[in-house]
Amino acid sequence: MAGQNRIVKANEVLFNIGDPADAMYIVRKGALRVFFPKGGEEVTVATLKDGAIVGEMAFFDDKPRSASVKAQDDTEVTIISKSDFEKLLTQVPKWIVTMMQSLVGRLRQANERLQTLEAAGAGGSGGGNGKPSGASSDGGAGAGTAAGGKGQGSIILPHQRHPYQHVHRAMKFIMLALAKDGEKEGKDVLVQKEHAAKLWRELLGEDEDLFEKTLVTLQKCKFISMRPNLQRVACIVFLNRGVFLNFVEFFGKVAPVLPPLAPFLSPAALDLFGAMVDEVASSGYEQLSINLATIMSVQKAKGVDVSGWPKGLVELAGVVPDLKITKNGADLVVKVVLKEQKLAYTHLRCMTHFYEAHLA
Repeated sequence: MAGQNRIVKANEVLFNIGDPADAMYIVRKGALRVFFPKGGEEVTVATLKDGAIVGEMAFFDDKPRSASVKAQDDTEVTIISKSDFEKLLTQVPKWIVTMMQSLVGRLRQANERLQTLEAAGAGGSGGGNGKPSGASSDGGAGAGTAAGGKGQGSIILPHQRHPYQHVHRAMKFIMLALAKDGEKEGKDVLVQKEHAAKLWRELLGEDEDLFEKTLVTLQKCKFISMRPNLQRVACIVFLNRGVFLNFVEFFGKVAPVLPPLAPFLSPAALDLFGAMVDEVASSGYEQLSINLATIMSVQKAKGVDVSGWPKGLVELAGVVPDLKITKNGADLVVKVVLKEQKLAYTHLRCMTHFYEAHLA
């Protein structure tokens, strides 16, 4: 993809928040600073260094710039015009473009949340010295190190309030490796492990230990396995591509609401959720309204410690999509749809493995 090189002088503004998007930029040498204007000052969101991309978000949704960017030092960038980028997209499968549009929408929402927090003084840093981790490649909170940048990481709000997001980024990388380099061998889809690891090092510049731990944890979740292909090359085998993609999407929705630097759900919350899913499965129905007091009584009679279940239900309500809780007099009633909630429970269980592996 052709591009024109340019030197951006130190403190020169590359673009301002609200500007129309006509190009994206690849940092060749130097550093760009992403910031939000606030009361005459600048709240720094991230610093993007060699290899980072900035400005491509608007290419997917035609919206104005979501943050301002200026050069921290004299910085050489490559300019990619929107027309050149659109030509490149004609060679990319439509589903990948659709996925990127969806991700961009979520990043913009994260930007808005970050600006709201900063406006309320929640960032705690203030002024030009405030440096909440993370920046989208268009300037706000998001994946600011796309294509090998060494800038600060993925969607992380002030003070690293989203500790699971670097794990989500690792899984999105594996998902894209599957789409780009996956090879069919019988019924299996394989990606050569060393090739994926090389891309990880060269494109993301991340600690390879995170890559290895992520693979081990995904094996524990039964999303992947490891085996040699017919050429005896070690490969990542995707056991169920659809379920894995669903998990990555679920992870992306749930991670932003998780509590900071702590297990995402208490054992009591997971035990309650599992008991409710089992109750529906054993009933023979596709959905069931479950009385919290009743299921606690039944499980207590079986010797289960249910003391934390009322609080656990509150946790579930804030994390599980589409979990409907109503009041019937003094009782709480939960509507559980087997197909949806069984999958959600499985995914939440898998997320505990990431915490236990010290990946979050």
